[in-house]
Amino acid sequence: ANLKSVMHDYEGAENLYRKVINLDEKKFGHDHPNVASDYSGLANLYADKGRYRKALNLYRESLDIRTSVYDNPNHPYIAFNKRSIAEIQENIGREERAGKLYKQALVALLNTYDPQHPEVKKTAREYARLLSSDRQKVSPDSLIHRFQSR
Repeated sequence: ANLKSVMHDYEGAENLYRKVINLDEKKFGHDHPNVASDYSGLANLYADKGRYRKALNLYRESLDIRTSVYDNPNHPYIAFNKRSIAEIQENIGREERAGKLYKQALVALLNTYDPQHPEVKKTAREYARLLSSDRQKVSPDSLIHRFQSR
């Protein structure tokens, strides 16, 4: 499904994601990390196609599963879902919600990864971009430093 998506065969990718979701739900049950990953994969496809509402619903479903499965609220996969939801919220004009989610994702990733980790850097860049205005730029490194000790 990922390969089909990269090759811009979106219909083929969507069909495969749906098959995988169905198979994994039958094999593992709905509340399983594999199913959460499947939902995120399909959500990524919808987000890439600009189908933000569908993507948002799937990211939220993935987040719900991961939150119920992982004991650690700072688990990287939970943070990745929050970052993805933040991106969608930003794209549909909900900057305040996006900011809260970017912050939560950044704090969680800093509790798990080194500040120089690529996922930390990516999240900080996206959060900084959201916070920056024409008059005031916020650097990703300043955000990492600010939230590193939390």
